[in-house]
Amino acid sequence: MSVSYDIFDLADFPIIVTDKDFIIKHKNSVAARFFPKFRKGSKIMRHASDIGKNTDISSLCEIDFQTGMQLKRALVFTHNSGDVFFAFLPRFQLEDGKKLIDRLKEVYDGNFLDFYISAYNDYKRLRAASVFESSSNEPARLGEDLLLLLHTSFDKPAFMKKEVYDLAELISAISHRTGSSLRALGLKIPAANISEEARKFCFAKINLQDFSFIIFRMIYAGFKYSCDGCINISLEYENQNIARINISANTSLSDDANGGSNKLELDGKMSELSFEFELLQKTELLNNTVSYNVKDSILNIYFTVKCIDSTDVLSLRSCPMNIYNQKLLRNISENISKLKKLLSKLNM
Repeated sequence: MSVSYDIFDLADFPIIVTDKDFIIKHKNSVAARFFPKFRKGSKIMRHASDIGKNTDISSLCEIDFQTGMQLKRALVFTHNSGDVFFAFLPRFQLEDGKKLIDRLKEVYDGNFLDFYISAYNDYKRLRAASVFESSSNEPARLGEDLLLLLHTSFDKPAFMKKEVYDLAELISAISHRTGSSLRALGLKIPAANISEEARKFCFAKINLQDFSFIIFRMIYAGFKYSCDGCINISLEYENQNIARINISANTSLSDDANGGSNKLELDGKMSELSFEFELLQKTELLNNTVSYNVKDSILNIYFTVKCIDSTDVLSLRSCPMNIYNQKLLRNISENISKLKKLLSKLNM
């Protein structure tokens, strides 16, 4: 089974992945919009002005493209799998992009992924700081990687964008639309079981892309280890303003397969997501939020989310309701499409 690179859809700049012969294997959603002529299965070198079979990409380098687009320069680096990554950061198109190259080479040995993850973790740590620390000294506390990354994006990096969502509404929409879409594959998701307390109090300020990525990976794991092609989704409100989402399925996994936090990979048994888990393990995206257990042949995968005071919902929601709903439905549809591609490769 091929490895999934869908985690790159969380980035807000184009990323293209090729094999060692520069044949395109994956384009993230931004690259699909910017580079429609870069087709999967074609050779990326036909679009570049200085790349060929003998081009040395053993270490971080930059390559120019003749695309007719505004993004004509990419950071190029290899992964230990042998795959080649082309990252088209907007700021890197300008001459002062050299600052980024220097930083990557001096501190990260040319590893762009580690740089990006470091900036992501800096931001997460900043958001977790006390109100006093965040408000009184925020510019000084921003990490050097984060400051550099802020100047390499179109606008505000995608991982910094959060809005208030009604988790009951979101989970209900995910279960309904996903269940309807997967019937053709013989898979079932009954309507989500959402408690009355959850409907009243489960409002959270989240990054919709991050949240959906985790939920749909949980759904995939549930189906992969389900004995009957059916999973259940539930949402409960717990003490201390915590929402708990649970994906459960009948399974043949043994009870000794239990795992604690950061164990969405289910003991490394999902090799098709190995690259994604490799990156997730370096981030703080899953820290203390995702866990699972197996008891009496039932697999339970849990995701906990910090809720906000429901009285703040109206003041915190930042866009009109129609735009909010469009964004929500588009996000769900895009994730369902990716989920179906993964599930269609399973023998269920």
